[in-house]
Amino acid sequence: MNILVLSRSKNLNEIVRELALFGKLTIAETIEEIPFSITYDFAISYCFGPILKTTHIEQLNCKILNAHPSLLPFGRGIYPILWSAALGNPQGSTIHLIENDGIDNGKVILQQEVAFEPSTTLAQAHTTLLSLSRSLLYISIASRLINEPNSLFDLPDQSIAKDNYRSRKQGEEFLKYLPDHWNTSLGEVCKIYKSLQ
Repeated sequence: MNILVLSRSKNLNEIVRELALFGKLTIAETIEEIPFSITYDFAISYCFGPILKTTHIEQLNCKILNAHPSLLPFGRGIYPILWSAALGNPQGSTIHLIENDGIDNGKVILQQEVAFEPSTTLAQAHTTLLSLSRSLLYISIASRLINEPNSLFDLPDQSIAKDNYRSRKQGEEFLKYLPDHWNTSLGEVCKIYKSLQ
């Protein structure tokens, strides 16, 4: 298989070795680095910052999987673990399709919820959920869930999804209120958020 991997350099080591077991990899850290002239069996977005526009999706002409460290439709966008903790939403990881330039709104392939203790820090939850995202991604590929339309769930509940997107600016602003930044516990994050409302 020919696989396009979209990821930042700091996260590539976490995923490339295992993905190479499934086929030949082409790696791009930015949209400008994507070789659109190559035909891919599928593409994977893992900790990739830029949003793919509809024209990019059409040019790739393959299924694009996003490994997202939240239980969609909760935690859409950047800092999903932070916002799920702040809002008291369930935590987990999701593999979903990128089908348009909407953020984290494609069909869900596979997801798993994780119940964290309130004393778990944001950093601990982040490490756990990224690891779970990778595992769910490998399961999706190995079991060929990506090629079986009947295995896909419907789109995430859009009435929930629209209220669960936060921007980078909102996340960075809220992080300023956390006394231990990413080492703040999930329970404390929720308390602080509620106190600001």
